[in-house]
Amino acid sequence: MSEEKTASPKIFISYSWKPEENKEWVLDLADRLHREGVHVIIDEWDLAKGHDKYSFMEKMVNDPEICKVLLICNDDYVIKANNRKGGVGEESLIVSKEIYSSADQTKFIPVIRSSKDGSPNLPTFIHSRIGVDMRDPDKFEERYEELMRDINNKPKRSRPPLGQLPSYITDDSVIVYSTAHKFRPLKEAIVSSKPNTNALMKDYFRELGETLLSFSLSNEEKEKPDFDDIVVDRFNQLGPLRDEVVEVFSLYINYNKDVDSDLLISILEHLLNIEVKLNNIIYSSAPYYNEHISLFLNEMFLYLSALLLKYERYSVLKDIVTTSYWRESEYSADINYISCAKAFNKYLQSLNEYRTKRLDLRHYFLSSFILRSRNANTYLKFDEIIEIDSILYYLGLIYGFDWSPRLSCYSRIRFLYPFFQKMKSKRFFNKAKTLFDVESKTELIEKAKNIKTENHYSSYYYNIDNINNILNDNNIAIVN
Repeated sequence: MSEEKTASPKIFISYSWKPEENKEWVLDLADRLHREGVHVIIDEWDLAKGHDKYSFMEKMVNDPEICKVLLICNDDYVIKANNRKGGVGEESLIVSKEIYSSADQTKFIPVIRSSKDGSPNLPTFIHSRIGVDMRDPDKFEERYEELMRDINNKPKRSRPPLGQLPSYITDDSVIVYSTAHKFRPLKEAIVSSKPNTNALMKDYFRELGETLLSFSLSNEEKEKPDFDDIVVDRFNQLGPLRDEVVEVFSLYINYNKDVDSDLLISILEHLLNIEVKLNNIIYSSAPYYNEHISLFLNEMFLYLSALLLKYERYSVLKDIVTTSYWRESEYSADINYISCAKAFNKYLQSLNEYRTKRLDLRHYFLSSFILRSRNANTYLKFDEIIEIDSILYYLGLIYGFDWSPRLSCYSRIRFLYPFFQKMKSKRFFNKAKTLFDVESKTELIEKAKNIKTENHYSSYYYNIDNINNILNDNNIAIVN
């Protein structure tokens, strides 16, 4: 089917014949514009002998079919326009009258060809008009495109469609977190690779910590027998904040060639100590009244780990799972450093015991069911969260921390997750081996064989296979 032909825009060019090179430059410009679909009216082509030149000029300036009038402003044009001399002077009188009486302020486009004291040299009657600066021959093509876009009303950046007001304006029930004003400049800094990105990251997560503190239960709420209802409700209220944090991590990991492990570890350590401050205990047989924060941090660590896996930042993932996290404590120094599992994979007593018993629920781990109910977001599918939960378990066997893969029961894949399926490729293994801190297939298989820990997660609930059935000679680096 043939496309409908677009009508050519019609323009008039007003210019000075002096000096001769200016006239030649203008005619070259007119020739190119005409060849590229712009109907150019210019005296050299359209004013025949015997025509009244002043009548011609007036008609061109006032003709409604002329969509644009180009005013080619070189030194001679400016002098004649200001002094009202010659054809240019007559045209300037007509143009100035039209400019000041017309509602259409975009019809007349100054094309700047000369300077005065370093600034564009323009006639007085258009000195405040925005024009196309064509003084620099090296930028001619860039400015020519700008001129063509103006003539055809096709700006390089158009106004986007008018959207709807944000929900935090229109919906009084929407919670606006104090991190929002930190999030916007941080997002811009990440995308633009600004040097202050890391500082803004720290600033954002400090604000996040203060926000989490505001979600703590009051002493009065802790005394209620159904305090666990409040815990679940507070966790659900943190859903939009979870999405904001995941977007920060996703942008940071995706846009940074060299992700800073130390920065991520310091952020995680800071948030861990916010949780310690909230609970104000280290060991206790009583329920933790702020375990919605513990579950939020568990979820955040899973998403961060899954994003690092997705974007193949294996060395960074190894760093955050193998580091010992410092936890503030009034007790002896030997418990001040804990593994990622003890920091972000806690057993949540208020949910998995107290609430399950109070409501007579049939969930082995209610906390996992709550995570699943919240589901994933734009950046990750929940299957990817289940996968990283199981991978963290296997990494724990290798590096000596006890990660409980409580989400594995929801897996639709029996044992061999996509990451391990891809390990069959030699190329992929050579990228991923840094995660296991090995140099060869043989070294990794030996590591797996030397693990003597009994697999107490092999029940139907966990859906976890023995590590030697995963990391063996039949599954690693067998295809090119």
